Parts: sequence; structure tokens; C-alpha cells
Amino acid sequence: MTAVEFAKHYLTLGPPERLFCALLFQALFRICSERQQLEQLDYNLLFRWFLGLGIDDAVWMPKVFT
Repeated sequence: MTAVEFAKHYLTLGPPERLFCALLFQALFRICSERQQLEQLDYNLLFRWFLGLGIDDAVWMPKVFT
């Protein structure tokens, strides 16, 4: 991955720590799939807080985890 590609991903996804927290969150709360996790992020403020997302922040696409 080039520096430009990394910068582009960093701007769209945020820090890599968020993805790590999302995977940790998925394991702790026994969520079966990434799609189900992203669906819960749409309406659960506690989950958004855990991942550092604001109320108006967009939720990632399921393709982010691949």
C-alpha cells in the first residue's frame, strides 16, 4: 500500500484503532456479522460512543472490514 492510498483510507475510515475497536466490540458483544454490527451502530448510541463515532458521523460500509 502506497502512502497516498494509506492517507486516502485514513481520511475515509479514521484511525486504524477504530477498526480494531470495532472488531473487539464485535467479539465482546457476540455479534455474528459485520453487517449486523453496522446496523446496530445506526441506532445504538452506546456502541457509537465505544467506537468514537459522533451522533452525526456516517457508519462505515461493510467492505471496510475486508
